[in-house]
Amino acid sequence: MHFYNNHIKLMYKLLISILILFTFSSCLQNKNLYYLQDIDNQIEDSINQANINNYRIQAHDILSIQIHGLDKKNISIFNIYSENISSYNNEAGLYLNGYIVNETGEIELPVIGKVEVINLTINEIQNKLNNLIGEFLKGAIVSVKLISFKISIMGEVSRPGVYNIYKNQVNILEAISMAGDVTTYADIKKVLVIRSINGKTISNRIDLTDVKFIQSNAYYLFPNDIIYIQPLKLKTIRENISVYSLFLSTITTFILVFSFIK
Repeated sequence: MHFYNNHIKLMYKLLISILILFTFSSCLQNKNLYYLQDIDNQIEDSINQANINNYRIQAHDILSIQIHGLDKKNISIFNIYSENISSYNNEAGLYLNGYIVNETGEIELPVIGKVEVINLTINEIQNKLNNLIGEFLKGAIVSVKLISFKISIMGEVSRPGVYNIYKNQVNILEAISMAGDVTTYADIKKVLVIRSINGKTISNRIDLTDVKFIQSNAYYLFPNDIIYIQPLKLKTIRENISVYSLFLSTITTFILVFSFIK
């Protein structure tokens, strides 16, 4: 009887320990899901604006360039590509209807010829083209857009994949929202942003629970950025809980059978 009681007590202690472990892990996991945990203690102008709209064009980027003005006949000479936005809705449309920056950093425009645009911002390109085309057409206005802006989101999000961005700027929180937010297994304290600039790969590790990440260079995303949200270590435990339960059940059954035999 004494042997039986000891094993029952041991079993209860084991079950209680497991329950405490999973309760603690759930609390820890929930805490890791809160973005910007100390934002209430920050001043309103803490966001670093230095890297907004400062992406500089690289080789293989694709630009949409449209010229507008009253002289429709002469302007049509410059607008050789379709103005229909639906033609840009897929990779083939981007390739066929945009101006591709070549290996030497140039695009080629009708009448004007080759124009160097590499390492320029969209605004700088727009101003440059306004001056060049202004020599041929008075009152013409040039509109330039980057149409090859896409990002990849991997790891612990609801909908990982490649996303096209149809505006000049997107931040990492918006990108995660596009992917359906993080899963319950996401470790948002260790988010990796991989970026390629002029052939060099740069990685940034940021903590989305710390408001200071807003001031990092990875807060605003650049074209072709890759965001990887790694899983918590607890994911392996959660995914194998059925195995642990079976193991625990086997031990419990063994103790009961052994006690009954004794």
